[in-house]
Amino acid sequence: MCIELKLPIPPSINDYYGTRKTGFAKYIKPKGVVFRWQVKAEWLKSKQKQAQGLLKIKILYVFNNKRFNDVDNRLKPLFDALQIAGVFPDDKNFIEENSAKIYEKCDESYVLIKLWDNQESINKDWFYAD
Repeated sequence: MCIELKLPIPPSINDYYGTRKTGFAKYIKPKGVVFRWQVKAEWLKSKQKQAQGLLKIKILYVFNNKRFNDVDNRLKPLFDALQIAGVFPDDKNFIEENSAKIYEKCDESYVLIKLWDNQESINKDWFYAD
């Protein structure tokens, strides 16, 4: 099964998590809470079934400007929000993750997700194929 979603750009890890003054307890910052709700709303609106088994994901970040955009800093908040929304049960099930970014004239930046479930496990041959 293939799941496709169009979501707002996730906040960076620095805008997603905060640490209490004690230094021990982490919490989700307001931008992170809003993003989680946006992802949950898009997921419910899509009426798709939860992905199961081993997973593969492709992520395309579409930015409307060329200012510095560090996409690896947005991966964990994206995975957390998708998991909380119920798109998949646990991000530990990912065996393949691919992401890219492009720039496009558009009103709002966004991220496109394609996720496949019930994938076969991979071995070193996967790395050397191409």
